[in-house]
Amino acid sequence: MAVSARKIYDGPVYDWKDYHAFIHLFETLAKENSDRTCIYYKKGSTYKTLTWEQVDRISTNLACRWSYSLGHLDAPVAVLADHSLDYLFYMIALLKLRVVLQALSPRNTQAAVTNMLIKGKAGYIMASEKYADTGKTSADQVQIPYQTLLPFDIEALSHEPLNPDAAHILNKRYTKEDEEKIVIITHSSGTTAFPKLIPLSNRYMFVHVQHFTHDMAHRYGEAPWTLERSDIFMVGFPLFHIGGIFQAFCAMMHHGTSVYSPLPLQVKDVVDAIEQCGVTYVYFAPVLVDQIATYIKETGDIAPFKKLKVIQFGGAPLRPDLGEFLTSHGIRLQCCYGASEFAISFLNDDTRDDIPWNSTRPSHIIKDYCHFEPYDEQAGTYHLVIKSGAPNLATGVENRPDGFGTNDLFIQDPPNSGYWRHLGRKDDILVMENAQKTNPTPMEFAICSASIVKSCTVIGEGRQCTATLVELEYEQAIQYTPSEIIEQVHAAVANANANAPNYSIILPEMIYILPLSKHLPTTVKGNVVRKSAIKEFEDVIEKMYTNFMQGTGNTRNPDTSNAWPIQDIESLLVQAASNVLGKSPTLISKNKDQSLFDLGLNSLLAIQLRNAIAAKFGHISNTFLYEHPSIKAIATALRSPNAVKSNDEQRYQETQALLESYIARAKVDFSPCITNKETGDDQQQQHVVLLTGSTGALGAFILHDLIRSPKVSKIYCPVRATTTTNGMDRIIESFNARHLDVSLLDSGKVEALPMNLNAEYLGWSKELYDRLKQEITIVQACGWLVDFNQPITHFDKECIQGLYNLLKFAHRPTNPMRVHTISSVSATAAMKNVDRISETTLPQDPHVAMPIGYAQSKYIAEHLFDYLTREKGMPCIVERMGQVCGDSIKGTWGIQEQFPLMMVGGGAMLKKMPDLGKMTIDWIPIDYAASSITDIMLNTTTTPIEQLRGRVFHIVNPNHVSWSNVLQAMQECGMQFDVVKPKEWIADLSKHQENPAYRLLSFYEGNLLGDSNMPIFETTNTIQFTSSTLKEAPIFDAKLMMKCLAYWKVVKFL
Repeated sequence: MAVSARKIYDGPVYDWKDYHAFIHLFETLAKENSDRTCIYYKKGSTYKTLTWEQVDRISTNLACRWSYSLGHLDAPVAVLADHSLDYLFYMIALLKLRVVLQALSPRNTQAAVTNMLIKGKAGYIMASEKYADTGKTSADQVQIPYQTLLPFDIEALSHEPLNPDAAHILNKRYTKEDEEKIVIITHSSGTTAFPKLIPLSNRYMFVHVQHFTHDMAHRYGEAPWTLERSDIFMVGFPLFHIGGIFQAFCAMMHHGTSVYSPLPLQVKDVVDAIEQCGVTYVYFAPVLVDQIATYIKETGDIAPFKKLKVIQFGGAPLRPDLGEFLTSHGIRLQCCYGASEFAISFLNDDTRDDIPWNSTRPSHIIKDYCHFEPYDEQAGTYHLVIKSGAPNLATGVENRPDGFGTNDLFIQDPPNSGYWRHLGRKDDILVMENAQKTNPTPMEFAICSASIVKSCTVIGEGRQCTATLVELEYEQAIQYTPSEIIEQVHAAVANANANAPNYSIILPEMIYILPLSKHLPTTVKGNVVRKSAIKEFEDVIEKMYTNFMQGTGNTRNPDTSNAWPIQDIESLLVQAASNVLGKSPTLISKNKDQSLFDLGLNSLLAIQLRNAIAAKFGHISNTFLYEHPSIKAIATALRSPNAVKSNDEQRYQETQALLESYIARAKVDFSPCITNKETGDDQQQQHVVLLTGSTGALGAFILHDLIRSPKVSKIYCPVRATTTTNGMDRIIESFNARHLDVSLLDSGKVEALPMNLNAEYLGWSKELYDRLKQEITIVQACGWLVDFNQPITHFDKECIQGLYNLLKFAHRPTNPMRVHTISSVSATAAMKNVDRISETTLPQDPHVAMPIGYAQSKYIAEHLFDYLTREKGMPCIVERMGQVCGDSIKGTWGIQEQFPLMMVGGGAMLKKMPDLGKMTIDWIPIDYAASSITDIMLNTTTTPIEQLRGRVFHIVNPNHVSWSNVLQAMQECGMQFDVVKPKEWIADLSKHQENPAYRLLSFYEGNLLGDSNMPIFETTNTIQFTSSTLKEAPIFDAKLMMKCLAYWKVVKFL
């Protein structure tokens, strides 16, 4: 390394309050350093120099020439040109004229240029010869003057004497009023729409271009390098870009020198500048740092880069493997983070040897204005907000009441250190169809680490699985055969999958390798623009997803599979499952009776396995593997399709056997309970509540009501999280998502607890377990998996076992906790020959529950609770939940539920809705449902056990409407559609896999084609325990529908 002694920066830092205008500072520095070299610029193969005095004089003379046409303007002057030294003189000249420069990127379309001229209220436009047609056309459209910029002869201009009238032409009076005046207007990349204009004031410019010097002046200790007057900086960003504006002036701030070379820079340009000009530090986009690492690997020529004090990079994260390679070879990297709206604001700390090269901290000037709000606490990610009043905040960019939400995501690295690693953008995060979140950035890094891959993008927003588009490195790819290329790319994707969540993995069928003649769209910094790539390769992507989701199997011929020996079918299935699950055939073969979901199959891998089976046996349904989850069950169903119907009865018997096994265990595990009326049933007692599912929709609303209740002193919320802090952050996130009052969580009533209901002591220490067992008075088991495809065996593992352990925790021989659980009307909705369902436990018969794992699991929970209440005297209370809809205030209704999917997928997209006849609608707004449940929890604390035996509470709306009323409400909100028979609606939906409702196609087939009428669920007794909440629940009408539509638009469901 060129510099090893540890140093402290002792150079200048300039305050905007002392100079008022940025150009005033530049002119002051020009006088102080008049004879010193200011700029190296490339002429042919060599570099020439300009002194500070020459740069100042050339720009002053240009300003004087332009004063006749521009000096009177009080509107911005737009400049459309490539990066060059000429551009620097345009910029300084306009600053001297006190005219606003509107910097336009030449990468913009004609329409975007015109749009920005209008939004920026430009009064003039100048363009280089290369962009003259665009400039003239836009000028004509906006009706402003136009001028073509001809190339400068820099050498001739450097000898031109100072304009004698400069002192009279240029205004040199600078006052406090100048500090907030706009001097430059830049813009965003505009990758999704027309670019957004970003006005930069004099105050902003002072902070922006002095970031390195200001940060060094306030370092927390000595560092291995610092900036000095002798340092030489190489410009790597175009001057029309915010990074280029920074680079144009940053070296000037420590009286250093800048190097200009044509862009885009190649590695040989950097090496040349180091050797010819003595460059000591650089600031590049990650794409160029990548190329430097590749150059070193291929040539072994590391010497030029060891002459640099530091390689700074920003604009996007750098691949970890590249950073590790460079730093391990003695090259100092410094990660920088910022954006046009708030300048460079974070730097890696050179004073700490224990901080990773890619972790940064807020600089001194902004640290008090940075707020990291939880985004996804399960992943440990935070969203950065820059608070209002920050000195580095551009004018008028605030996008929320408290400042500017950056949309950038970070993770604290090391944990609790105050140093943050940039992960990517919030809008980079892919929200999958199942609402799981995939961060594509680390996966893209891993894929691009393969030498054969030039760039890639991972996609999957709103889809059931991820996919990737891969662009090859041409020089590498031409050395291999097509099969070898595929092998290397697939190996790179497998590397990416190794550290990805199972729902994010990219399957081989979802990899598309671009032809060598095709390229992924990128920004000026070399980052792939995901949305543009999706648009450009739309047809390829749709075909890839369609083939994967539909499979390649032909129509099944039952006679063909009937002819196969069962052993041969099982062998094929074992091999297919082994390939998909990545497990040995021996393991699969030994567990033919076991559910493949227990062996690692998930919803994504189920599609892959289904396709593999369909390729051999013909088309099978989307729910086939959920209905037949083991090798033996699949083989039987394939060989004897007509015998499958008997499996329905077998599944009912499986449910009943599971219930009986739990009751048999409960006979042994639970002793009879006695409630001491003097201590257990005190109406004035303040309760301590344990609430599971608090981060879910219903649980969040229940928690909201429990906090507000004076009858509750404490609420413990078990959450799947690693720490209490992470758990609270998840609860905060849930409240924010549902527009609930987050300040209530500051009451001190709520404590999050890391939870694992299937672990010993529920995942807590024995001491905490024992303490809570004595402290808690009420338990509400609200958390439950909602998946209509999974079998009862899956719900047993995921939900019922945990519920049983929670019941054991709640059991006390004297004064047991009062335990509540949320059941579902689906647990009794299949009861035959009844018009009404009473508020009681129904007979033990699994046929009364709908034939899906979810409903069957609720049936088991209800009867387990009934047994404990009836036989053990333990107060276990069931709230049987009906269909909830959006809350009455904001209309927050989950977009993965059957009716929102039907309304949007059918009414808004297919323009068709099914006619469900005289179906009674007892939908209840979720806030009213939660309040009713909370009332029941707090109003049954003194209810004698005798009155709880056999009782169930129905959480449905007692105020009914019809299905035709729902359709009318949709139409009153402006939705236009035809009402068709359910069979036609399902047939139409089956042709549109891109439709969000398609994911529930099998569910709709099983529930809409028969009798869709539901019995009436009585509420007479329930109303007595819910104050007036349930009785006054609003009906689902156009007013509530409008709120739901507004919410769906906010979450981009519409």
